[in-house]
Amino acid sequence: MTQSSLTPFFTGATGVDSPTDLPVKQLSLLALVFQNSAVTLIMRYTVAGLTKEERYLPSMVVLLSELLKSFVCVSILALYLPERNFTSLKRVLYRELIGNHREMLKLSIPALLYLIQNNLQFIASSNLDPATFQVTYQLKILTTALFSVMMLQKTLNPLKWISLVMLTIGIGLVQVSTNTSGPADDGQNNVQGLVAVLSACILSGLAGVYFEKLLKAPNNRGKLDDLQEKGKANGIALVPEDAQLWVRSLQLSVWSTFLALFLTVIWKDGKEVLEYGPFRNFTPVVWLLVAVHALGGIIVGIVVKYADNILKGFATSVSILLSTALSVLLMNFAITGVFLIGTFLVVSATYLYSL
Repeated sequence: MTQSSLTPFFTGATGVDSPTDLPVKQLSLLALVFQNSAVTLIMRYTVAGLTKEERYLPSMVVLLSELLKSFVCVSILALYLPERNFTSLKRVLYRELIGNHREMLKLSIPALLYLIQNNLQFIASSNLDPATFQVTYQLKILTTALFSVMMLQKTLNPLKWISLVMLTIGIGLVQVSTNTSGPADDGQNNVQGLVAVLSACILSGLAGVYFEKLLKAPNNRGKLDDLQEKGKANGIALVPEDAQLWVRSLQLSVWSTFLALFLTVIWKDGKEVLEYGPFRNFTPVVWLLVAVHALGGIIVGIVVKYADNILKGFATSVSILLSTALSVLLMNFAITGVFLIGTFLVVSATYLYSL
């Protein structure tokens, strides 16, 4: 069987890997839009009207999602191996996760950044009203663009910067128009919440661009060729270049699983896990959330490989619009003039950025 027949579904029917010849970029961005919208709506559904005691542990959802993502990455990676057997796969995994320890260690940085970012989001949402949190968090698009310029040497013309500002304002207007602030709790600290959400925006941009840089960096082929020569006697196959996306995604997921298990499930929620069990209040819808969340991690890996983090930010923002529109239809939210203005700004910004 030829390598082209082993090429995963996302590379297209022709087997050509060039993102300029195939709509991989557009398809992955579209998938990200719908996945993010689904996650938003499912999360709202699973926690709406429930007390803290009636809710599931978010840390368990993250952990299970990373485990599922790891399984999917391993399964797809196995399709690239000339010999599809467990022994060959085991040797490749050992080399990539343990033998290739330098590359593995690099992924610990974005994994840790993402973990801190998630915790900062929790702190911010606990100290800010929903509208303020949603509006301010859209600044992650601008931080992503800034880190792309600094770390990837990307050049953005003035029109693109204007479109980024328009997008941020548009999304902010939509969120303000659809979120109503309830009475502030006595335990809220607006300054702490603002610092947390701004820090989360910075970490989101830094982690995303750093991961993009690792995905798009040329692999150390000399070192891998040496490993290949040493492993020929044992039949260890060299992972092709077009499979490095899944190697990187697996490495990131392994780190994320490790950090989520020890820093959130055990350290942060260990007492609740011991008292009530890890799967407390897990319903079929929560399990669906686990699957959709894991799918998002895989889609993001494809997006940053074939597109970039700024386009990922646009896709995420469009998904917020879609989620808001579906909320209007399904939850009888009123469409306001501010919502229409925000929608116009987002559509205009998307068009201007593509020029």
